[in-house]
Amino acid sequence: MEDFINQSLLSTPDKWGYIYFKLQPIFTHFLIAVIVLLIGLIIGKIVGRVVDKLLQEIEINELIKKIIQVDLPLDDFLGKAVQYVIFFLAIAFALDILGLTAIIAQVLSAMILLIIIGSFLVSSKDFLPNLFAGIKIYRKKIIKIHDHIKVGTTEGEVIDINLFEIVLKTKQEDIIYIPNSFIFKNILSNHFKH
Repeated sequence: MEDFINQSLLSTPDKWGYIYFKLQPIFTHFLIAVIVLLIGLIIGKIVGRVVDKLLQEIEINELIKKIIQVDLPLDDFLGKAVQYVIFFLAIAFALDILGLTAIIAQVLSAMILLIIIGSFLVSSKDFLPNLFAGIKIYRKKIIKIHDHIKVGTTEGEVIDINLFEIVLKTKQEDIIYIPNSFIFKNILSNHFKH
């Protein structure tokens, strides 16, 4: 209340000075937050590309494929992951400078938790059965690359097998992706060509 009384007693130029004095830290913090955000975005982009190139140079995808027999684009994934972690850190620092970290963190945590739960519920319907069927196919070696199989009305040569799907090449040179759970339940015939 005393601050309001003192402010009303000030002359017009003094009022503008008072307003500037009160708003100047807010503008300063906002400007610093924008600069931190821009630097974080630039660094994230550069470091993400460097990680991607380094992993391509050491041929991490081929190494993983030899070890676990699954084709994973790990170099691209890790490059993007590093990039987004740096983006996230820049955003967190910018919000901290603005004094909004606690409020935003609580809202984001609730949203992320809801997204994770929703995504898990939606994706587990197809993800888990395909994963389990893929593991069974790998362990029992039911299907191998270059086998000729017929699933439902689709027939072709197996050109790739991973934990979630099998890729067939038909006589018409079409590429068909069939989920492992569908194959495991519905395989009609399996003719081997060696």
